[in-house]
This record gives sequence, C-alpha cells and structure tokens, in this order.
Amino acid sequence: CTDTALDRLVSDIGPLEYFWLGIEDLPLGHALKLRRLKTGLLALPNLISLDDDAAYALGGWEFGGRPIRTLDIESPLSVKAARGIVGKAPPKDMCDSPLHLSLPSLSPMVADCLRQHTHELSVGIRDDELTPEVAEILAKHDGYELQIWLPRRISEAAQLALSGNPSKRVSIQKDGTLIYVVDCSWWSSSYEEQKPPLDINQL
Repeated sequence: CTDTALDRLVSDIGPLEYFWLGIEDLPLGHALKLRRLKTGLLALPNLISLDDDAAYALGGWEFGGRPIRTLDIESPLSVKAARGIVGKAPPKDMCDSPLHLSLPSLSPMVADCLRQHTHELSVGIRDDELTPEVAEILAKHDGYELQIWLPRRISEAAQLALSGNPSKRVSIQKDGTLIYVVDCSWWSSSYEEQKPPLDINQL
C-alpha cells in the first residue's frame, strides 16, 4: 500500500463502524496514518509481522477514540511490540477498548505484557500449545475478560495454572480449545457452554 493510497483511504472519511485493511506490512508511517481514522474497529488480518515502532503507534491511540484492534500476525510478537500494542493504562475516568490478537505462539515475556491490557483481551495461539508457565501469567490478566483460542485441547497442567487466580473464574469450551478467564464479579451464565438440545430420536 503506497503512502498516497493510504492517505486517500484515511482522509475525509468516517466515522466508520469498521475498517478492514489487508496489507502484509505496516511501517511506522502507515501506522501513524491509520491513527487519523475515526472507526469503531480496525482489522489487520494479513500482517506478516508487526514492527515494534508500528505497534507503539497503534497502542498510542487516544482513549475515547481508540478502536477495537484485531490483528492476525504470521510471525511471533516481540516483547517490545507486545508492550507497544497494549500501550499505557487509561486514566481512571476512561477505559480501554478490546484487543484481539492471533499469533503463532506466545512466550512468557510476551504474555506478561499482554496480560496488562485492562479491557477484553482475546489471544489466539495458532501453532503451539498453551504452556503452564504462560497460563499462570495470563491468569493475572488485568482486564475483566480474557479469551484464549488454541489449536488443540488445553492440557490439564495449563488448565490448573489458569485456575490459580482466586479472583477469576475459568470456562473451558469447544472441547478444550476455547477458554474464558473472567473476573468473578463479571461472571454470568453466558460464559457457560450451552449444550445442544436433546434429540428425541436419540432418546
């Protein structure tokens, strides 16, 4: 995506409910241009990698106008990029917006950065398992809801580590590949897996 094309995309449009951009690379200059958008959701589903400086730019969106950010990234996230995309904690009279990330793997240091996000956080781990060490870190998520997507069933050791925070409740769904970690004060029946109705013929 050229500078000229991106300038035309983000100029004099909005506010938008949703802005989807299928670029593979996001240099700092382009990330800063995207910050001019007034949109409820920014989706970047085809990123090969996320540059550290670009991550800080996307994490520097002003509170109050910060969109939901959903990024699919082919390469592992660096610690600096993870710290950048989360950004600073919002002031007491404001809140952050949800953050959705799809990553090939998740290291303990990156998990420790991401768990400091103060709103809804969704992390998809595409190619690796959730280790007990990473699970123990994610259980300390600062926000009220954490959603974890896995390529295969969560191990018993990782499940036990996720359950180690007494202020959180854990829901295991979709045969162990979707996990919710939720503040006890926010828990509702919607986090409990809904079983399909019984088939009278099977009965």
